[in-house]
Amino acid sequence: MSDSQSPPQNIVVGHHYDFIDGLRGLAVLLVIWFHASVFLFSASEENQFYHELYYRLSLIGQTGVDLFFIISGFLITGILIDTKDVENRFRRFYIRRSLRIFPLYYGFLFLMGAVLLLQPLSEDWGSDVGRFFYHSVYLQNWFSPASDGFWLLLSHTWSLAIEEQFYLLWPLIFWFLYKRSYVSTIGFCLVLIIISMYLRFDLAERGYHNFAYRATISHFDSIAMGALCSLLFCKYGQVFSRFKLILSLVALLSIAVFLLCLFSYDLKKSHLFLISNGLTFMNVAYICVFMLLLISSSENVVKKFLAKPFFIFTARISYGMYIFHFPICVFISVWVQSLDYEYLYGHFIALTLTLCLSYLVSWLSYKYFEEPILKLKDRYAPVM
Repeated sequence: MSDSQSPPQNIVVGHHYDFIDGLRGLAVLLVIWFHASVFLFSASEENQFYHELYYRLSLIGQTGVDLFFIISGFLITGILIDTKDVENRFRRFYIRRSLRIFPLYYGFLFLMGAVLLLQPLSEDWGSDVGRFFYHSVYLQNWFSPASDGFWLLLSHTWSLAIEEQFYLLWPLIFWFLYKRSYVSTIGFCLVLIIISMYLRFDLAERGYHNFAYRATISHFDSIAMGALCSLLFCKYGQVFSRFKLILSLVALLSIAVFLLCLFSYDLKKSHLFLISNGLTFMNVAYICVFMLLLISSSENVVKKFLAKPFFIFTARISYGMYIFHFPICVFISVWVQSLDYEYLYGHFIALTLTLCLSYLVSWLSYKYFEEPILKLKDRYAPVM
């Protein structure tokens, strides 16, 4: 799609937003940056000013997952709006999502399951089987305990579980509400955003930080923001431009407060702040920037930057990069730690190697595994 200031007849179906591809590519790079940093940083680095300063800055990368969620909320809701009157819309939607999501995810689980089977049996074998079951049905973000050992290699899939639960439930809820009342659908999204933000804050304040971060109900606000943006854009897109100044100010204020708090607390409190309140500030900033890009002309300098071939290519293989980068990063970080380099130098090596290998593996996966399967989408479930 060529970007424009007014919404097209369809929001998503039959159109393409280059800047959304760019944001998707940026999001996965942010996540990889964060993981390559957090695995190499140690308590001994806290007293080294520049090391700690850089590490705190890299924590922004943790919010890349929520940028993914906002994009998913917008695109999926746009598809649901565009296909609300299409025959067999449920079947078509779920077939298309299944062909995109399941093959690579379950292929990855199969490989990880083979690794698990190669390990010596232990007294916790029954527990291991249970945890693997949670991953196989996308419930690991609810029931799987804190990751350690082998399960660290799968710990990043909590976000995939949230997205899959969204894909499963949102079409049913959305089409039920949207067919009856546009206003009630808007209201549902707003309530979901408020509840999610409040629960994340409340659970974190009570000490349940891991659950507050990974549970669907306390991490659904970013997806609901994207859905709300899609709903508003389909009906009021032409008047969005009147709010450019407000959106810009809110985005800048949210980022400023986020950074001020992130660098003001001690390091432990900075981590906790990121979960309890930090994500809220960044989600608000992300959705404001997203809306600004949505209504800006194709000549916008940020849009041109995000439409660069590098970001478009990264976006194309971003699903594979997200899945594969984590175990790659874990093994590389363990190796780099054994070399006893200082944090910044070790981080640079780990990040470079993780990116190179992730790009290579993800491109091979997309070219020879994912792409042939994706071609089946229009064969078995054409959208329109």
